Amino acid sequence: MLQPLAVPAWKWEDVHMDFIVGLPRTQNGYDSIWVIIDRFTKLAHFIPVKNRLCPCTVFLKPLLRIEARSYHPQTSGQVERVNQILEDMLRACALTYSTMWDECLPLAEFAYNNNVAEPPI
Repeated sequence: MLQPLAVPAWKWEDVHMDFIVGLPRTQNGYDSIWVIIDRFTKLAHFIPVKNRLCPCTVFLKPLLRIEARSYHPQTSGQVERVNQILEDMLRACALTYSTMWDECLPLAEFAYNNNVAEPPI
């Protein structure tokens, strides 16, 4: 049975994370992105990582039982939606900078975190 998640009391107290893997290898050797989202403020951090050193394969997956790129209804789909937005942003960047997408990542993070959401109708 699905149970609602508790509402966090403060920023960065409760986070969701996921990994975007299988990206083209950059000149710096990155081929994955670690996506971390604060449930309270909805702010995100996008961290380039090397898949062979990816935290999910080194220490997070065994400790926290994290399944990369899987859908978990109890997360409300927030991480999956952020991944879709980030992938769309990077797709435009990769057309011009295919092996330098990691250098566009701070700009994508800034754009995502400063986006003004329209109120629901």
